[in-house]
Amino acid sequence: MLLYLLRRRELQELMERLGYRLSAETIRATIEYYLARTCHGSSLSAVVHAWGLAMLDPDRALGFLEQALHSDAGDPSRTGTTAEGIHLGAMAGSADLIQRCFTGLGATNDVLRFGPHWPGKLGTLRMVMRYRGHRIVAEVSATGVTLTVDPGPGPAIAVRCSGRTRLVKPGESCTWPTRGT
Repeated sequence: MLLYLLRRRELQELMERLGYRLSAETIRATIEYYLARTCHGSSLSAVVHAWGLAMLDPDRALGFLEQALHSDAGDPSRTGTTAEGIHLGAMAGSADLIQRCFTGLGATNDVLRFGPHWPGKLGTLRMVMRYRGHRIVAEVSATGVTLTVDPGPGPAIAVRCSGRTRLVKPGESCTWPTRGT
């Protein structure tokens, strides 16, 4: 659950302050431990486990996203609960999973950040956003992130992705390949 609530780096820093080293292998082992022991009776379980899995295996995380989505839209006699009312938490968690977890979208210290864990099966996501008065088109895929800032007045935008920060001026595009591609 902590991987859902905190970014990986935040969790590692917190654990270090408590005197524990939290390696990538420990995170992997912890996720696998709980996956094997959780009954997943709640649609929120699928959202939380997808967050944990996203950094390790985005395509496997996608399966949990699909499970959360089907909790409302599936066959009510088997998996769906729509006949009883929608599960707003699962719906919001699914949208949040796509927007913040799979794209890694965030903004801190005047920097727009992407840390994608994008499932290859989803192809490419194209989204339009506004940031600091600029209209931006972001395309996120398993191979990278491309950001295009519409022409117009205003200063360049600091964008960080895959460990590299660039200033993107209005009217420019930048592409960051994801790590490992």
